[in-house]
Amino acid sequence: MKKCKNIFILFLACAMMTAISACGASNTSASSSPSPAASGSAASTSDPATANGTLVLATSADYPPYEFHKLSDGKDQVVGFDISLAQLIANKLGKKLEIRDVSFDSCLVELNMGKADLVIAGM
Repeated sequence: MKKCKNIFILFLACAMMTAISACGASNTSASSSPSPAASGSAASTSDPATANGTLVLATSADYPPYEFHKLSDGKDQVVGFDISLAQLIANKLGKKLEIRDVSFDSCLVELNMGKADLVIAGM
């Protein structure tokens, strides 16, 4: 019985590793531009957030306590746990955080179009 349990655990571990490795992105495009890893610091100069010192966050501020609107000193601000996490990331990178409040459906579109560098919205 113990041998069957060990085989089952081994099988589950292999299945999980296969599933995790299948989620990795593969670069199969035939572009002639060098990859960021091969070009060293080229990625830092082409990144809009790095160029202007701003980290752009796309979020849908409709999900308290994670992100929501709050009036503070007569000024509408987006606050919450996710916003604090994004601010911490921006501080660690030495960037200013810019918050773009968009609809939930548009968050990943903003990221894919390069209008945002980070998405946090109940993901």
